[in-house]
Amino acid sequence: MLIAEIYPIQRMPRKFSAFDYLVPEGLKLERGFFVQIPLRNQQVLGIVKEIHERFSPRQNLKTVIGISSLPKLSEVELKNFEWLAKDLAQSIPSILNAAIPTPAKRPSAVSKVVPLTLKIRTSEVPAIQRSLQAIEERRMAFISVSDITRMTAVVAAYLHAHPKDQVTVLVPGLREIEALAPFLTGFGLSIVSGEESEGRRFTAWNNFRARQTRVLLGSRVASLLLSAATDVVFVFHSGHENHKQRDRNPRYDARDIVLGFQRQTDCRLYFFDSAPRADDFVLFKPEQIYLEHPEPRPIFVNLNDERPMSEHPLISWTLDGAINDCLKSGRRVLCFYNRKGKASSLRCADCGQGFPCPACAGVFTVYETSIRCHHCGRAEPIPLLCPKCGGIRLVEKGFGNQTIKQALLKQFPETTVSLIDQAIQEDDSAQILLVTSYYLETYRQFFSRGNFGLVVNLDADLPLLDPGFRSFENALRIVEDLRGLATRESAVFVAQTRSPEIFSAYYDNPEACLKKELELRRSYEVPPFVRWVSLKIRDPEELRVELELKTAAEIFRSLPGVTVFPIKYEHGKGCSISLSVEPNSMPVVLEKLSELPDRVIIDTNAVS
Repeated sequence: MLIAEIYPIQRMPRKFSAFDYLVPEGLKLERGFFVQIPLRNQQVLGIVKEIHERFSPRQNLKTVIGISSLPKLSEVELKNFEWLAKDLAQSIPSILNAAIPTPAKRPSAVSKVVPLTLKIRTSEVPAIQRSLQAIEERRMAFISVSDITRMTAVVAAYLHAHPKDQVTVLVPGLREIEALAPFLTGFGLSIVSGEESEGRRFTAWNNFRARQTRVLLGSRVASLLLSAATDVVFVFHSGHENHKQRDRNPRYDARDIVLGFQRQTDCRLYFFDSAPRADDFVLFKPEQIYLEHPEPRPIFVNLNDERPMSEHPLISWTLDGAINDCLKSGRRVLCFYNRKGKASSLRCADCGQGFPCPACAGVFTVYETSIRCHHCGRAEPIPLLCPKCGGIRLVEKGFGNQTIKQALLKQFPETTVSLIDQAIQEDDSAQILLVTSYYLETYRQFFSRGNFGLVVNLDADLPLLDPGFRSFENALRIVEDLRGLATRESAVFVAQTRSPEIFSAYYDNPEACLKKELELRRSYEVPPFVRWVSLKIRDPEELRVELELKTAAEIFRSLPGVTVFPIKYEHGKGCSISLSVEPNSMPVVLEKLSELPDRVIIDTNAVS
């Protein structure tokens, strides 16, 4: 009697893998077939791992019910799922359950997208042609592309030049999908965003696998559904944090998945972003990094030098003149400042006491009548007294965007100024728009222009205050994103900073600047030279959780190439520990991780 090892498409503990089933006489199964199987008193869908004739130690094996009509998984697709489960320390059934959508009982119609023609200015064509040439000369690469309009134009040009290729495009989120879809639908489009019904998602995926469509456009969930039909993968805004799923299992990074898929299939792979991460100089060979030299360079204003001549610390003398010149020309000003509220913090002038959030230890931002934590959402009335010394001299530190708006109104009294952030969306036709990252990522229409003659980064140093090791590359990417927006608007771009030499180093020599950053990472033993793994248990009983994590820590502390960091406590939410793992030690660590109980939440690439 033949026995089939079958992966149920069900969420299961990480210690489980395939289950043995008897194969009925005359039923011909192959690896990758979708089959119906009995499991826990119900009928579920499974995927055949292996067929063999051997004795099973289990008695009274259940029998395969039948073969599903769904197209089988190719060897490439099934191997990719198996590799991913091992790399994420999850069970293969759980990975299949997270990735493969449930097919609808009746055929699901795919939503129609009205096609649009992408309009590119003549001045942008040379840069697009250079990016396309870089693609033709390399099978995989990081390519600097200033904005999403040019990224879309490069992909459309590739599709025209390679009419037989199947293309997967990964973007950070649903908004980018909605913006790109009209320009790609003419090539035959499948959309996988995680927002549609599972039936529609399955239909879209299957249409791409069957080559009924040429383009699979999706968010990070689409990386779980990479098909053997894929010839090339484009990752838009490759440095964006949304490519990583951090808040639920499986915790994966779409960039890692496509890199692993490329190693298995040798498909073409291209990362697009306005500026590379330092990691990209490890992920790609030197000849695979194509950086379009940043032109025109930003106008960097040294805030320290101009402070004596400026009426406000963040409205420099140079900026004052640039805003006046722009307004006189009849064009508008876009000011970027990524701090909300009236002030960035509150402090007691008598004893220096700060006001950290009691829920998450984040910093309270000051508003008109309240203080709010942007990390966890907690809000409280503005305190009247210092809780430490009882003093009443509570002072606001730093500038929030509401304070900056008042300063702009004071300095340009004949001008309309509007504020746009996640909580406040004022008139977006004002002469001066003061915006946060919400405007760039959520509010603004990607392919539109706003008649801006001046784009300003009011404080390019803000991301540098982040204690994380990615602070410089995040600050640089914001500058480059704004420079790309200014280029599209044919606007002047001004970036204000107290340390212009930090940014100028990149514009003088991008490769040398980021390689220096990479050497700092190596010396401090942070990614990409090590891999950080997180183990977390959510339980209000801190003592019990602490004991469990200490037991787990001892297992990993004994392994070579592994550093175990102290336990971190989240009041009322549990505890976590982090591991720093050298690449050669990762296989042994993954093996040990797979043995941990399922109440331990594992992120095998916690910093990515």
